[in-house]
Amino acid sequence: MHSPVTGRYLDFLRHVQAPDELLFQNLIMASPCKGMLADDYRHLVHWPGGSGSPDTVTMLQHDKLATSSMWYVRKVDETVDARILHALAERIGAPVPPRPELAA
Repeated sequence: MHSPVTGRYLDFLRHVQAPDELLFQNLIMASPCKGMLADDYRHLVHWPGGSGSPDTVTMLQHDKLATSSMWYVRKVDETVDARILHALAERIGAPVPPRPELAA
């Protein structure tokens, strides 16, 4: 079955830089699961003034992360600061590879 709305939506997404960042949110909001969403955005993102990209999270933000009610953080890069990934994994009990400073 084809819907004119679906066709227009797909045409729009063909020209969007990151369509996956729109698609899933839109599907969820149009589904019967809409009422099951968390009551807040739940992403911790630090946008520096005048930048088109969020800051990369490092151990400098660890205390802010530890006290935050957010469930997700963006953006993390192991080549910038792997220690924050280890700290976050330990916090939720996820398995992590050996810490870089302890590796032989």
